Amino acid sequence: MPVITKADVKTPSITIGGIEMSCHGRQIQITLERTPSMDTWCSKGVTGKLVNAFFQSWGVDGTEAVLRPLVNSTVEIIFNPGGEAVIASVDNPIVRGTAIVPPFDFVNVEPGDDDQGVTLIPITFSFIEGSLEKTIDDLAYTPLA
Repeated sequence: MPVITKADVKTPSITIGGIEMSCHGRQIQITLERTPSMDTWCSKGVTGKLVNAFFQSWGVDGTEAVLRPLVNSTVEIIFNPGGEAVIASVDNPIVRGTAIVPPFDFVNVEPGDDDQGVTLIPITFSFIEGSLEKTIDDLAYTPLA
């Protein structure tokens, strides 16, 4: 039986509109959804979402200062599970897609939160139909379906 290579996502990289956002959050999820009404003879209609829980911060390099100006803008999102300096490979597929940055909460905290006032802002980015793709060699991208 072959040895299974486990996904290693200890220090991933996520860039939104060319801005590295990995240190701003702590949870990421990319989901796919088939949209049969968008099927063609050449491809299946697939769309996806990226959900990331960002720490709210208001400093110069904080989430507020970096992401708020991008709200309602179309941006490229790149997820590299191995980190910014790791190249794409079979063991480290890189995913990219185009999404519109949605409006997000300014603050989201309750009294007695365990994080002692640290605010996590969940943001869901919906990828534009057909834009979600992956590469295993940094050269050719294929639709993520």
